[in-house]
Amino acid sequence: DEIINEFWADTLRTYEMFMWPFDQAIARSTNGIKWVKKFLDKIVNLKNKIYDNLTSSDKSSEILLHQTIKKLTEDIDGFRFNTAVSQLMILVNHLTEQEKISKDTFEKLVILVSPFAPHTAEELREQLWNEFSIFTKAKRPTYDEKYLVSDEVTLAIQVNWKMRWTILINKDSDQNQAFELIKSDPKLSWYLTWDPKKIIYVQWKILNIIL
Repeated sequence: DEIINEFWADTLRTYEMFMWPFDQAIARSTNGIKWVKKFLDKIVNLKNKIYDNLTSSDKSSEILLHQTIKKLTEDIDGFRFNTAVSQLMILVNHLTEQEKISKDTFEKLVILVSPFAPHTAEELREQLWNEFSIFTKAKRPTYDEKYLVSDEVTLAIQVNWKMRWTILINKDSDQNQAFELIKSDPKLSWYLTWDPKKIIYVQWKILNIIL
């Protein structure tokens, strides 16, 4: 009750599903709860980036959206809620970096988030569309295979294990090519004031820079 009063029920619900595999137990962390609250706040703030005249968001956002829909479809059905939320965080961080997003992209995001943060999703839907409840008529978004077959993938960039950015990169790029692209990006090169102690590269997924 104390956690819900301070951080809201959606934060606790999402935190419980995100921090570890659903069939395992772990000690609760206040810092982890605060981090999830920031994630949900980012989703709420995205509504300020919606442009009604956009028929779709940029190519990288569309690709990542459909990748997310596919992963959530598989992960939720398989009770892998922690990896589903992790994928949502990658999508939300990417959309936060964009200057504008389409209403269609945001609506699909709200529906994807609804199993984890139902109150937040319902309020956003009511504010933007004033239509029926997500849980009575809305259908789970479906992914389009054409967005999954691409020469480019969205690579998550972490610095000291913290998510900082996403970049679009050729799927055949190796670690050196990915790192060179980061150095040429003014938003990311700021983190490279110090030489990295270690670089962890998972092809098509994550590059983590340890400073």
